[in-house]
Formats: sequence, structure tokens, C-alpha cells
Amino acid sequence: MVKFRQGKCLLILLLSMSATRAPAPGLNVIYIIAAEPVDPFGVLVNAIVQVESLGDPLAYNSEEEAVGAFQIRPIRVLDYNQRTGKNIKIENCYSY
Repeated sequence: MVKFRQGKCLLILLLSMSATRAPAPGLNVIYIIAAEPVDPFGVLVNAIVQVESLGDPLAYNSEEEAVGAFQIRPIRVLDYNQRTGKNIKIENCYSY
């Protein structure tokens, strides 16, 4: 708990408060509860997976030879390997 005093107002910061409590009458207190962290990239990744494969990690598109939940094509794996010097195989793209 961290307290800040400015004039007649007392600010109490409670980081792990489970329930909001009312202060005593006549006491000027503001409760600030820490918000849960937001994961914007998790939402984006889930949206991409839904559009590309309907969430199926074993999806395969025979027309494009795209595999996995993200529908990655062999040409993209080849490009990645050339740029990074790694040796990723298309079979690895089935793993989320």
C-alpha cells in the first residue's frame, strides 16, 4: 500500500485489493485498483488464426500448399530461411 498526502485529500493506492470498500464517513479517500494487463497481440493472433484456418492447427490447403493454423506457404519458409540462415521445415508450421 502506498499513501500520498496532498492538502486534505488522502490518496491510497491498493495494488491487490480484491473488493471495493467504502471509507468511513467524512474521510476523503480514493481507491485505485490496478487493472489487468491487456494483451493486444494475443487478440490479433487469435483473429488471424480464425480467418486463416478456423483455429485448426492441422489445416492444409492443397491449392497453395499452405499448412498450419496460420496457413504458411513453403515460399515464405524458404524466404525466412534465406534471411535468417536457419533451416526451418514446412512441417514445423503445424506447431502453433
